[in-house]
Amino acid sequence: AVGAANVLKVAGNFMIIASLELMAEAFTLAEKSGLDRKQVAEFFGSTIFNAPIYQNYGKLIANKTYEPVGFKTKLGLKDARLALKLSQLTLTPMPLATLAHNRLLTAVAKGGGERDWVEAFGKGVSDDAGV
Repeated sequence: AVGAANVLKVAGNFMIIASLELMAEAFTLAEKSGLDRKQVAEFFGSTIFNAPIYQNYGKLIANKTYEPVGFKTKLGLKDARLALKLSQLTLTPMPLATLAHNRLLTAVAKGGGERDWVEAFGKGVSDDAGV
């Protein structure tokens, strides 16, 4: 069995990973709809998503700031892989983990393993949307 501390670490890292995808999609949707993605991030970061993950990562994603590298994409991919492994062991479907794993895997496959994981999500979603 997997220890409680390991489960907490995997679950917490998954929550960060899912939040990065969520913000990248929301800010890109706003941008493609004619809104300023930076203002959208500031609005949500100071209201219903008033938490460090959304404020700090949200600002980076909204501003498309991918340097300096704070957390490497290849390490994020490892975390996503651990979440999927645990989901298999516990028979827990995790469609968001699968999606996020694929986003990170794509970034690593394209040579971005040493880049910041914010770029994997932020640039990945923006590129998919053509912005």
